[in-house]
Amino acid sequence: MKLLALPEQRRSGEIVTMPTRYGPVARRIVTPFNPNSPAQVASRAQFVAITRSWAGLTDAQRCTWQVAAGVGLCGPQLYVRVNVNLALVGLPGVQVAPVQPVFPDCAISGMRAWVVGAETLLVLDVKGPVENRNIVVYASAGVSAGRSKNTQYTFLGVCPRSEGGVVDLSKLYFARFKKLSVGSRVFVRTAYIINGYKSQPVTWSAIVEEL
Repeated sequence: MKLLALPEQRRSGEIVTMPTRYGPVARRIVTPFNPNSPAQVASRAQFVAITRSWAGLTDAQRCTWQVAAGVGLCGPQLYVRVNVNLALVGLPGVQVAPVQPVFPDCAISGMRAWVVGAETLLVLDVKGPVENRNIVVYASAGVSAGRSKNTQYTFLGVCPRSEGGVVDLSKLYFARFKKLSVGSRVFVRTAYIINGYKSQPVTWSAIVEEL
């Protein structure tokens, strides 16, 4: 809410008033939601450790990252990105910049979700066998079926192996989220991680049906 006049920042209960370039405004104080879950704490600690490890490289090792970074990134940024991605799929970090790979076509062709009795199933249909640890999976909580896009994703883990033309994500998904309601929509994103480089993610969605 814009105010007529207020020369300085003030706080009264849940309302804070402050000057801006467009004039004084009043806003409600919002405390960011930060549950500090064990997964979040571990992820942040890992990120800090990888960032600090840059200082332990030799000049020759740093040079490989500077060269590989190209346009838009610097060597330290690429080093952290690659090693964080390797950690996601359970692989050891690297000190010399790896060769950037050519990513294969997406092995997934679709997604389905349904409820049978007390059990909820979430599966990906695949074009061929998925047996490697190069695909990572992210997902959303259940949202309105009317949603066509989603921006909030949680890392689930490495994609399980396919069986009978499908990948069952149920166990991974419900280790992170409590439930999916019939009629809601769920979004899933998949991406390849090869040599620490991540491909552009592919997004899938499905409405939870009752069988």
